[in-house]
Amino acid sequence: MSNYRWSYWVDNNMKALVWIICLMMFLGACSIRKPHVEPSQSVTVCGLTYNKSTGVALNGTFLINKTHGGGAVSDSLGKFTLTACAGDSIRFLYVGMKDTVAVITPETVSPWNIGLDTVQLILIDKGVYIR
Repeated sequence: MSNYRWSYWVDNNMKALVWIICLMMFLGACSIRKPHVEPSQSVTVCGLTYNKSTGVALNGTFLINKTHGGGAVSDSLGKFTLTACAGDSIRFLYVGMKDTVAVITPETVSPWNIGLDTVQLILIDKGVYIR
């Protein structure tokens, strides 16, 4: 008899349970927000990325704001412009170069000249190893 009551309750209330679960998921997704950044706190940084060993500008360097997301890409001359907040960590990525991280401070002065080191690759048999 108790199995009958349980299945009757599930059949009659399943739609309500599905709607409640969907509503909870929607409200949970709406509550996730990035922190609001006041314009007075933001700092615009511009500069140049280059290869430390050759001094050649690196076009297409990716700049990623690790703290708040977003970023920029350097132009064909290695120049970049990025707006971020004081305290943000900026990651510089370029294929074949070691990643570099720089932190923006309230005293940050443009232009930034960011030199990236080359990665030493060792070819052994069919594998590539980074040293």
